[in-house]
Amino acid sequence: MINILHNILHNPIWSGHSSYNLGVAITSIAIIVAFIEFISNKDELKFKLNYEKRRIALIFAFFSIVSTFLSEFFSNMSFAFDIFGAVLMIFAISIYSYVIITPLKKIKPKKVKIFQNILNGVLSNTYTDKLKIVEGSINLFESLLELSLKNKNVKDIFKNDFTSSIFLKYFSESGYVFDKTIKFYIDNIKEGKNDLFYIEIFLKRLFVKSLENKESFLNMFVSEKIYPKSLFYLDEVLLKEKNIKIFNILFRGIRFNDLNDIGKLNYMELVNRYFRLIEEENNHFSYEDGYKKNYDFNDELIQIFFKEIKEFFESCYEQKQLELFLDKLDRIAWYYRWGIKTEDKSEDTRKKAGEFLYNIFYQLIIKYKIKDEFTFRSRIHNLYDYLIEIQENGIKNNIAYDVFANKLKEKIISDKLSANYKGYYPAMILVYFYIFGFYIFSENHNKTEDSKLHIPILSKLSESFPKLYNGFKQEFYDAKKLPKSKEEKLKQQGRKTLNDFLKDNMIYNFKENSLSYYYSGDIHSSKIFLDNIKQNKKIEVEKIGVNLSEKTEKKQPKQK
Repeated sequence: MINILHNILHNPIWSGHSSYNLGVAITSIAIIVAFIEFISNKDELKFKLNYEKRRIALIFAFFSIVSTFLSEFFSNMSFAFDIFGAVLMIFAISIYSYVIITPLKKIKPKKVKIFQNILNGVLSNTYTDKLKIVEGSINLFESLLELSLKNKNVKDIFKNDFTSSIFLKYFSESGYVFDKTIKFYIDNIKEGKNDLFYIEIFLKRLFVKSLENKESFLNMFVSEKIYPKSLFYLDEVLLKEKNIKIFNILFRGIRFNDLNDIGKLNYMELVNRYFRLIEEENNHFSYEDGYKKNYDFNDELIQIFFKEIKEFFESCYEQKQLELFLDKLDRIAWYYRWGIKTEDKSEDTRKKAGEFLYNIFYQLIIKYKIKDEFTFRSRIHNLYDYLIEIQENGIKNNIAYDVFANKLKEKIISDKLSANYKGYYPAMILVYFYIFGFYIFSENHNKTEDSKLHIPILSKLSESFPKLYNGFKQEFYDAKKLPKSKEEKLKQQGRKTLNDFLKDNMIYNFKENSLSYYYSGDIHSSKIFLDNIKQNKKIEVEKIGVNLSEKTEKKQPKQK
């Protein structure tokens, strides 16, 4: 055995040079430098997170060159040093090749702080290629979600770094990120984990950015520009989830997270998608009566939708935007009407539907500039029919109708003065005539509805309209006598306000204290006398044929 080792050590091969020499070593190190440059430009995040492997590879490359230098000075062992240097260089190149080829999927806890520093540098440096870091972050996203349950630094990343506009824009365009975040949150909530505030913050901001970004996965899906093979995960949540906390995080308080007007419209389109999903699942021509309840809808979710959309209208004062909101609401109301039958709804949801409709009408009537009364009246009627569902079950036992009608009545007959652009008198009078005008002047009346709604309102108008006509409005409404210096001006203002409360085909006659309703052109008319209604507690309609030239008082055109 000793002879064998002696022969190996004194073999002449060790005294000769190999083909791996100093020049080859320098060339190899140049290749490594090229690798470094390549990796830096292609995927900076992967390169930086693999700093340990990079350091080991550089150490191998350094000792590879040292070994080739030693081969020049120790001629009796030059071959051995050359081979050793070649092996070290192969290891160095292999490590860099591994870094390049291996995808970045997981991050170890000890590297989180480095990752956090990288993100901070990206956000503070305007010249950094941020897209590469975002792509790397998306690759690590599932791993980061799991680490966040135990690692405070990862929680801070979600709460601070990932909520920046730079990351949110790209994250919103990734269906993977959107799906994973929602599923992660829901799964952990169901397991009873409550320390998820950082995900809640991130999820709300991600949802807002997804609504605002026209290229987001959410908007592309809702607008049906992409068609996944199965339902989007959010669809599954909408159809089947019952946890109110999840709904609150995703859908409630959305306006107060800096949602812009485009985002609000897209939110309404998402609401429309929900009701359409219900309609598609519960209605089909093959079912008996065309309806079969396959999916229970969420009462709590519907009520959140009502509240958020109401706030959209409350915060909007631009005519064009109000028109766009109204267009979206028409679509939502249609699927609400046909997607969910009245008998399926809870009593609370029906009440909320009545309140919602009243609030929308109130916002419209005090802000919306009516350009075409016929079109506007038609849209008002459509919303009323779909949300109150008059077509299906009439007025009897209709909770939504009762709530809507009572709020309308209280607004008109209340002694409390509330400000709006028509003065201090309730502008909802016009909505009342839009909805119920034709019924009031028809021959057939429901005595119960007359006593509950119409007689109280018309009795109030029998007192209010003469006062308005004579100028008793705003701060002088309760005065016994108008100041002479303002009497004529107040009369003009009062008559204009009164005129604004009436539809174009309605005329108020001060001498008779009556209202006339014209239809079939201007040939036929119905008239009611307000004093008689107040006195007799009964609506009596007088049918009359009228020639326009014989009208005692012509209605002045409304000023738009």
